[in-house]
Amino acid sequence: MSPGVRIDLDDVHATENLGAYLATLAKLGDVFFLIGELGAGKTALARGFLRSFFQKGMLDVPSPSYLISLSYGDSSSTASIEGDKAIGKDAEKHQTWDTGGNARIPGVTVYHCDPYRLAEGKVAALLDFPNIFEHGISLIEWPNRLGPQLVTEVTPPRLEVVIEGMGPQAHGRTVTLKAVGLRWEEALARYENAGMLAAGVKAADDHRYAGIEKAGEAAHAVAKEMPTFIPPGDPKVAWPIIPVSSPHR
Repeated sequence: MSPGVRIDLDDVHATENLGAYLATLAKLGDVFFLIGELGAGKTALARGFLRSFFQKGMLDVPSPSYLISLSYGDSSSTASIEGDKAIGKDAEKHQTWDTGGNARIPGVTVYHCDPYRLAEGKVAALLDFPNIFEHGISLIEWPNRLGPQLVTEVTPPRLEVVIEGMGPQAHGRTVTLKAVGLRWEEALARYENAGMLAAGVKAADDHRYAGIEKAGEAAHAVAKEMPTFIPPGDPKVAWPIIPVSSPHR
């Protein structure tokens, strides 16, 4: 795992904007672990991500802690099909939402999971996470509840978003991005001093009053300026780099 890079966020809007920016970089099969205490802003970040990804500024994004898992798709999405496969043994623990929006990657389902109420490892018996990880994009709150059968130091490949600071009384948040696997390790390592991640969040922030979909568009414009790299052994795929400021300055 990479040592991580840090970003300071002033308020909940900035937390949503970070989510909006990450949505512009997301690819099929990406897994995001959202880590932080109660009130840290995990669902706020997921809300920004989902509204940006589906380009629908008023999309309702409730916490999935009661239902354990929610999935979101657009009009061309296979959310209901893949969702049914992912439900596993307990259909009551999963609900699929048709966003009515236009996904940045048409047909891709985003899964938002929160197994906080369950004992460690129990959710693995309820949802088919290997299928979810492979066939969609995953936002996982409280990933420590997934259990060792699903999570190791190297699997699943993921971007860990660690949020420090909690509650409205906190003076902003500090987010540390930690990469597990080549997809994000290369992105974080290659351009950690270029500041493009902060620029993307700032671009999203400048447009937040026009709606989160506009924020996502502004962040996407920054993302398009990033260099890409071809991962070894995968010549057909070019991934955007996420350049950020080093936490060790």
